[in-house]
Amino acid sequence: MIGILRKLAEAAALQPNTTYYFRLVADNATGTPVQGAEAHFTTLPNRPRIATGEASGVGESSATLAGSVDPEGATLSSCTFQYGTSPSQLGASVPCSSLPLPGTSPVGVSAALSGLSPATTYYYRLVAVNAGGEGAGSEGAFTTAAATPSPSPGASTSTPTPTPTPTPKGVEAARPPVVSSLNESNPVFRVGRSSTAPGGRISRVSPTGTVFSFMLDQPAVVSVVFVHEESGHLIGKHCIVGRRGRGKPACVHTSVAMTLGRRALYGLNKLPFTGRVRGRALRPGAYRATFTAESLAGGSVPATIAFRVVAH
Repeated sequence: MIGILRKLAEAAALQPNTTYYFRLVADNATGTPVQGAEAHFTTLPNRPRIATGEASGVGESSATLAGSVDPEGATLSSCTFQYGTSPSQLGASVPCSSLPLPGTSPVGVSAALSGLSPATTYYYRLVAVNAGGEGAGSEGAFTTAAATPSPSPGASTSTPTPTPTPTPKGVEAARPPVVSSLNESNPVFRVGRSSTAPGGRISRVSPTGTVFSFMLDQPAVVSVVFVHEESGHLIGKHCIVGRRGRGKPACVHTSVAMTLGRRALYGLNKLPFTGRVRGRALRPGAYRATFTAESLAGGSVPATIAFRVVAH
């Protein structure tokens, strides 16, 4: 039977991550066909599609790595950044700060490194694994800052005033912006009565709305896409929500609920969000918000965070 299925897969060019149903039919000299019992199998998904991003927040002994993962509609078993001091020896690894849910679109991931050596070049890449195998991104590199020299005996211990680094503006920005340290004040909240406004406030005591915070390495326009995630069942190539698909393989149906755009500055930014934009409110359920920053040099690697809206 396994040999038959392999030949069927080769001949029919089956779709990945898809459930197929089959049965054997035979007849004899009497011309009366006999049908076997129905059976089914599910093909393996494609390997995750990976994009390794740039390192940010590089210091003497620390850095933040970023990238994006497309799970290809399957559950990820691991998501890690491999790194080392030689392109051929990426022996150390650190897990992604969050494991992307099954879906068919890129999800931003990141990881913080610590304990690095000063003035050292490190090489890294993003790797993720699903049932279809391992997907790896291209290799990136960064160099940690040199160690600050200790003051000599008798030298003044006063700290000189640092000269601020000019913030890239307009065409002076040589590379796309980087979104990092994405966080939220309330991962579970109710929808507020007023629309989200640039100067709005969200109460941290009552779980109504949330405050997204993130870092930018240059001024940019930040777009936020809110994606609704619902449990469903796989029927053919489609994830169907509701009772219709009971008994079929489980899946996650995603749909864009709303989008939000804001101008953001260099450094720490805070975005109050009531769950309502231009009169439209998110309905209860699970969501993820994907932040992407745009400048004249291009777009950032997306950064994603999950939250849940509950009923009043």
